Amino acid sequence: MAMALLKVDDGSPALDPDAVVEEVRRVFPQAVRHPGDQLAEAADRALALADAASPELRKRLLKVATKLRRDAGQYGPAYALSVPQPGAGPIRVVVRPRDVVFLSEAKPPPAAWEQVLQLLGSFKPGRIHTTDDTIQFTRPFP
Repeated sequence: MAMALLKVDDGSPALDPDAVVEEVRRVFPQAVRHPGDQLAEAADRALALADAASPELRKRLLKVATKLRRDAGQYGPAYALSVPQPGAGPIRVVVRPRDVVFLSEAKPPPAAWEQVLQLLGSFKPGRIHTTDDTIQFTRPFP
């Protein structure tokens, strides 16, 4: 598993998720955006499950849906994209106002991975956390 995560520093302005999605699509034109706010949709799915559940399970699912709705308001929107990679599985991307994460089952080719790191470093002050099967590092950037 390979991961690259940008966490915006506390006190720094939030990212504009729509602008980040557009930049990801500029750098990776093959990227496919999945529709909707992933956090809000998770809350909606939990509500739909609660509607069809027994009274005992419904109560628990409503708590989950409430938590998910609160998370959507606090951490959202959360947009998802997939970046197909020739000969490998796609890179999954999640964009939120305080972080951007790129995930892949295996480390992408070096050129694509460097594009990911450069893209993350272009957004704003924060820290980039990366990991793959052999390396973990964190690097601050201005």
